[in-house]
Order: sequence, then C-alpha cells, then structure tokens
Amino acid sequence: MALAQLLYISDAIDRNTLDDLLEIQSVSIRNNARLNITGILFHAEGHFVQFLEGERSDILDLFEAICQDERHENVRLLYERPAKERLFEDWHMAMLDLELHGDVERFDLQELVYHAAHPATRNGDEPMDLEILKRFRNMLVA
Repeated sequence: MALAQLLYISDAIDRNTLDDLLEIQSVSIRNNARLNITGILFHAEGHFVQFLEGERSDILDLFEAICQDERHENVRLLYERPAKERLFEDWHMAMLDLELHGDVERFDLQELVYHAAHPATRNGDEPMDLEILKRFRNMLVA
C-alpha cells in the first residue's frame, strides 16, 4: 500500500450551517470508512480546507469527486505526497468548524495553508504543515 496525504482548499458556495457541516461529515465518514481514508475537514471564513490520507489512488479518486461537488468552487490542490504514517488514524473524517473557535485557531489554519504552499521545515525535521496538523489533531477527542 502506498500511503499518501493530500491537502486542498476551496471556496464554499453558500454559508454552511453547523447542520450542513455535520451532514457532510456523516456522509464522509461512511464513504471514507469503506476506503480506509482518514483526515480532517476545516470550515472557516467561507472556505473548506481538507486533509486526506490513505491509499494514493483512493485519495486521488476522492479528490476528483470532491472537485465535482457543487457545494464549493475554486478547488486548489495544495499538495499530494507520500506519507510514512497517518496523522488522523482514529478519524475517517474529523471536522473543525473554526467559525466556532477563536482567532488563534483561524490563524493556525492560515499558517497551514501558507506552509502547504511554501514548504518549510524546522531544523530539517518534519514539514511545518504537519506540525500544525498535529496541533489540530490534539484538539480532537477520539
């Protein structure tokens, strides 16, 4: 199995309610469980940011389907890369609506997108975007 990670950002078409987001999460959990895809969906300031991990071909197929979803537009792939391990192994689709969180979490999401587009490491260690994703993971309750 070739484990891979994918991160994208898109613009939401409509203002999504919490019920809308929970429905998206519910369907994603069911579909992703069949393919052993894990990850997290963020919603903030009219954007979706989603991190997926799983078999490379499966996440690329899923990303292709996501690009056709009419709930958002202007889908931009930030990266797709091989991975050594999963970050969200306990979640077929975690979700954080950052509209319900503070400025620090929204800033962290901006930093995640920035570092995904401008890869950097701290002292040659893991990419900065993975450090930020781990901080978000620590906010979740399995």
